[in-house]
Amino acid sequence: MKAAVIWNGKSIIVSSRHIGIDTPAWGGDKKHHYKITIEYEGRSFTEDFWTPNAKMRVGGLREALEIFCSEATLGDLTIDEFQSEMAYEKASELLKAYNGCKNTFENFKSLFLDPYELGDYIREKFNI
Repeated sequence: MKAAVIWNGKSIIVSSRHIGIDTPAWGGDKKHHYKITIEYEGRSFTEDFWTPNAKMRVGGLREALEIFCSEATLGDLTIDEFQSEMAYEKASELLKAYNGCKNTFENFKSLFLDPYELGDYIREKFNI
């Protein structure tokens, strides 16, 4: 499944590949595991995405992109700011989540995309 978001006159392509049903790294109930790829101007990155929904639809891909934007902005915080925002009790969980968000932030930077502006645009344009 693929979806396009037009950003500043250029296409951001979001695509998904279903991996299977599994338990997410953070635990909890089994969910559908997808690999979501974000492509922009010849560059791309791929992230894991977990959802209870069996079929990824175009709206779901846009929501996934917005979620990645939100995670990326958390990766722009210091670890102390992140802890205050997210309130993890275990240091190991805090570090795992923080490093994941930092990685997502770096991935957006590698595509020359601003996750703050893009996330705001997606929320407004698609009413997410």
